[in-house]
Amino acid sequence: MFKNYLKITLRNIYRQKLYALINIFGLSLGIGCCLILSLYLIGELGYDRHYENHERLYRVVNEYTFNGNANQAAVSSQALGQLLIMDNPERVEAYTRFQRPGGSQSGTVFRRGTDTYYWDDVYLVDLNVFDVFNHDILYGDPQGALDDGLSIAVSETFARTYFGDENPIGETLSTDTADYRVTLVFADLVESSHLKYDVLISMNRVGSLPEDEATLQRMLGNIGVYTYILMSEEFEEQEFGRIFDSFHTDRVEAMARQFGFTDNFDARFWAQNLTDIHLDSTLEFDLPTGNLFYIYAFAGVAIFILSIACINYVNLATARSMQRAREVGMRKVLGAQRSQLIVQFLGESIIFVLLAVGIALGVVYLLIDNQLLGNLFGEQIYAIGLFTLQLLSWLLGLSLLVGVLSGLYPAFYLSSVAPVTALSSDSQVGGSTSGRLRQVLVFFQFTISIGIIASTLLMANQMRYVANLGLGFEKENKVLVPLRGADLIESLPALRIELATNPGILGVSTTQQIPGGQMGLIGLNVESPIGTMELQSFNLMAVGEDILPVLGIELVEGRDFSQKFLTDIGQSIMVNQTLVDQMGWGDQAIGK
Repeated sequence: MFKNYLKITLRNIYRQKLYALINIFGLSLGIGCCLILSLYLIGELGYDRHYENHERLYRVVNEYTFNGNANQAAVSSQALGQLLIMDNPERVEAYTRFQRPGGSQSGTVFRRGTDTYYWDDVYLVDLNVFDVFNHDILYGDPQGALDDGLSIAVSETFARTYFGDENPIGETLSTDTADYRVTLVFADLVESSHLKYDVLISMNRVGSLPEDEATLQRMLGNIGVYTYILMSEEFEEQEFGRIFDSFHTDRVEAMARQFGFTDNFDARFWAQNLTDIHLDSTLEFDLPTGNLFYIYAFAGVAIFILSIACINYVNLATARSMQRAREVGMRKVLGAQRSQLIVQFLGESIIFVLLAVGIALGVVYLLIDNQLLGNLFGEQIYAIGLFTLQLLSWLLGLSLLVGVLSGLYPAFYLSSVAPVTALSSDSQVGGSTSGRLRQVLVFFQFTISIGIIASTLLMANQMRYVANLGLGFEKENKVLVPLRGADLIESLPALRIELATNPGILGVSTTQQIPGGQMGLIGLNVESPIGTMELQSFNLMAVGEDILPVLGIELVEGRDFSQKFLTDIGQSIMVNQTLVDQMGWGDQAIGK
């Protein structure tokens, strides 16, 4: 029976080449787009799931409030993990911390002979990092690998850069501040890791935490590390509410009383599951994250595109009802049952979809292989993801579902036609019923299409607005030159003078951070309009003289920094208009 159905389907495809081409092309285009978006969604939703303990791993983040001004940060206190494990030894199994050396985000230089390279992803870590986060170890033993403050663990890419295919264990690399010995080499982290690193340095390099509980508690206000905690297997996520409420009462309020900040300071903590960090974070000082809105948007677009492809199939099938109705009438005269006809039409629909899926797989593979999708989505999409058992099973299920849904109406509609009606030369099979259905489906198609186009235009206008939005400084015709290395930084005054003599350079200044990028966060006492001092939090950027004319920042009142005033170093600051308005200084900000 199946062989007969297949033969009839292939014969119909051969006889109706244009119809088959349009149907298969439409379905393959819809399924291909859906497949591309699915690969992106699978990648985004799969972040950090390769870690064995991902279900029990959490990052602790916090919100610090100074006089009602709240700052939510992904970095936390050095002492947070230790205090949490002291208060909850039966729930917190372990903690580990990641910290950039010196808070630097401009890279760290490593030298071996004449080979000198800068690496951005360098962290100080606790000794148990390889117990909390599993790695594929290539050389060395993770147990005790970082016990020494001058030992480092490096990625495969890092090792190959300096040592080729040799085993680098025991070899020495130099930085501006110390000589480090390679004790471990781990495989490069997968792309779906929110936390990426090439070099791990022992936290012993900056000293161990104090054992005194009171000292640890005083350190809560000093943030600067990413804190990850591994919870026990019996732990349930809803227990975090009790843990952090108790922590706030016993630790934060006690610290505020100790420093006299009870009226103008507060700190709250919460935990993010490791697999949620990539999509569920809008925090300051966070690592690169995804966007949950894109997940919903792309999923919706995929469903809409697939719906349009299915509607096309239904419309074309019902449009051919007159021709197929006579075939149905003849089959019924020859003894075919309605159930057999329904199976025949549903089978045809499923075969069309399977052919379309095969074509879609081939086209998507070629697009991925030529790196076209990576450029479109801004991240690498791998062709190997197309042929996983999970995705192929999902595609087979989707093919059956789409085939049944898109062929359901034509199958039941055509199989219900009476033989006499179908074989009558003047009969109009379908009449107004199929016509109204096609009108409804076409209306639905146009509605979806208009909605997607309108949303695309709206998003394009929003992105154009964001791209042209005033930043408060001029970014055009500016060149940022990172200065790395102690010798070069010491020669900065001479370098500035040399650059200033170039007729093509109109101005030179210095900053510790990239303008418009991530700024430092600091708490300071600020003079209020009535002369009292209030604790406030600030985003802080250290700059050199001539910063205002170089960046084209408008001077509202006062002056720029100058070497002529020795008090400018460490005693003078410039603030923006937002702070002036927030503090209520009006036109009396100078001297506050």
